[in-house]
Amino acid sequence: MSTILSQSHRQAEYRGFTLVELLVVIAIIGILIALLLPAVQAAREAARRTQCANHLKQIGLAIHNFENANGAVPPAQTSGVGHATWLVHIMPYLEQATLYEILNIEQQFYSLPDEAIQIQVPSYYCPSRRSAIHLSHDPWRQNNCGSGSPRHGAMADYAMNGGDHQQDGKWQHPPVNGMAEWPRHTLRVEGTCPHKRVLAFKGLRKFKHVEDGLSHTLLVGEKYVHPKHYGNIVWGDNCYFNDDKPYNFVRKAGILVNRMLMLDFRIVSEPEPDLPGPPDHFADRFSKRFGSNHPTGFCQFVFGDGSVRGLEANTSGPVLAALANIADGVVLPDY
Repeated sequence: MSTILSQSHRQAEYRGFTLVELLVVIAIIGILIALLLPAVQAAREAARRTQCANHLKQIGLAIHNFENANGAVPPAQTSGVGHATWLVHIMPYLEQATLYEILNIEQQFYSLPDEAIQIQVPSYYCPSRRSAIHLSHDPWRQNNCGSGSPRHGAMADYAMNGGDHQQDGKWQHPPVNGMAEWPRHTLRVEGTCPHKRVLAFKGLRKFKHVEDGLSHTLLVGEKYVHPKHYGNIVWGDNCYFNDDKPYNFVRKAGILVNRMLMLDFRIVSEPEPDLPGPPDHFADRFSKRFGSNHPTGFCQFVFGDGSVRGLEANTSGPVLAALANIADGVVLPDY
């Protein structure tokens, strides 16, 4: 009798899970994962947002060092026909001196070798949007001189503050109220384009021109790019070297008043659906605006004093205009 009881006891000890018990365990594990996953995702996004802020901080310091060395903020645009943007001019102050020499700012984007214009700069990318592995594509045109082959280059997620929209439609003239400015005096050089020019620093924006205070003025921020049109020059995304279209490296903020039309160009924080109408007109809605891919709804900026701050997507147009305009006399101490 004792032998039978001993065998039954051993069988009970080695009995496996029943189906019900297994399902209960799986359900508990699923609940725990569901509870932990948002926290993990939030932690990852917090890390990405911090990394993005560090990139903006480095860019802001590079612009300050450039201004100290050259007496002016780097020009947003060199010639408007494929020469270097401000993102290239600050490279020696961003520990990218070797890449700066390889790119050679006296050449055009269309004459540089592929291996040069495709070199990625990790600090030019927001990790919440994309990793540093993307290349631009240009379905719109070949180049600003009407010849050559389409080029594919490395991109950037940050744009300089071009001011409010009071000068909208006048990109061919130097902006008058933003941090970004074009060279007012340029020099002719030989080239395939009759209007090809090179950089001259005379007459550029200086920090002393910021009458509203550097701590109250946007310097550089995250630019909005429609997720269906990454790398598309028409939609404000192109190689960081190419200065063909200002929207790719300069953005504006505030209210656009154009003839009888008034549009509130707020920060974009979420992808918006495509709308019917001419593609260029729809692209124009986004290619001028700041915006981010951070799910928190914040768009990060480095201000003129080098501090990095985030602005909410629902920040009003007049507030954004005041922060973008360097000399409108409106100072917002809360931003």
